[in-house]
Amino acid sequence: MRPPRAREDLEVCEREIDGRQVYVVRVPALSQYHQLGALAFAVLEALEDGKVAVGDLPRELSRRHGIRVSLVEVGRIVGELERMALLEVTPAAAEAHGERPLLCAELGRLRDCDRQSYLQLQTGLLRKWRPQVPLAARMRRLRVRLFDPTSILERLAPVGRLLFARRTLIVAAAVALFALGIQLEQAARLKLEMGNALAHPLLFLAVALVVTLLHELGHGLACHTYGGRVHDLGVMLMYLVIPAAYCDVSDAHFIEGRWRRAVVALAGCYVNVILWALATLCWRVLAPELLLTRIALAVIGATSVSLFLNLNPLLPLDGYYALEELVGVQNLRQKNVRGGWVRLYRWCSTLYVGVIVPLAMLHLFRFLVGRFRLVGLLGFLVLAGVSLRPLGLRAWRWVMGS
Repeated sequence: MRPPRAREDLEVCEREIDGRQVYVVRVPALSQYHQLGALAFAVLEALEDGKVAVGDLPRELSRRHGIRVSLVEVGRIVGELERMALLEVTPAAAEAHGERPLLCAELGRLRDCDRQSYLQLQTGLLRKWRPQVPLAARMRRLRVRLFDPTSILERLAPVGRLLFARRTLIVAAAVALFALGIQLEQAARLKLEMGNALAHPLLFLAVALVVTLLHELGHGLACHTYGGRVHDLGVMLMYLVIPAAYCDVSDAHFIEGRWRRAVVALAGCYVNVILWALATLCWRVLAPELLLTRIALAVIGATSVSLFLNLNPLLPLDGYYALEELVGVQNLRQKNVRGGWVRLYRWCSTLYVGVIVPLAMLHLFRFLVGRFRLVGLLGFLVLAGVSLRPLGLRAWRWVMGS
């Protein structure tokens, strides 16, 4: 039996998370990313050429890195690496998955004479063996892939460099403050005309979907600007009710610098702020009866809701991921994570949940129910359910004592 061997197409970057060195490993053929500790990566490194048997790994790790580890622990790590699809598929593994003997024999033949075909065949097998996502999880986020945005992002590269330049950020902040002043000054008029605009729900939903696509394209453009690769853009339906979009920027793990990774996480909100400010300026100067004015109001409403949800520190969305990058701590919401930044986050979360969210929900409830009655109540319940779901899960775990 041949020793296990690491896949040839793996890409690795080293990062510091929670004060320790970790290794992010990318499997390009499967579009998968895995995070390994120092010991697991040392085992993967030792299996790079496929010449070290599992029984010899403890001695090899001791010789290379001075690491003392038992054979049982090494066997467990090798099993985890195989589960993550970081090791080559062997004929024995294919046979264990119930593949035909002819295919298993072909796998063994290609391993020696045609490495490229061997890589393609094992990639196809790994995709076939990939476990099915539970139905409940799929129903929460039904995804439909639209296209690979790489060519669009390459054409927009000059726009990305301009958009994420420091001077542009300062100008955008100034325009946003000016737009905020306009909305505060014209609050009564905005409330009245926003209600009239929401009387056309199809227009609002169409605008909201376009805004969401631009939001996700902002993430992709930031990732591409800083050297990451983006190959997946599409639409999805959250909880079978809320139309949304997605852009796979997992390659941001390979971008150097916490600030740049935080910018990628917040790029969608940045695009929302720009759209919100421009829509506010258009609404201020245009006549209320124009279609363009109704579109501007729909943009203001859609971007406001998007910002409210994405900056919610309880939801695993843009603001939460940006904060993780900035403080260098993963899983801020876990009880066993400690530190000054974590305490500050939890204090801010308590303030957000205890003060800001109730006030925002109260105003939203009054507006939607007062304006649209039953339809407004249903819309409020959906939005409140999505926004407060993590809080409900926390309360349930506390009650159940977990």
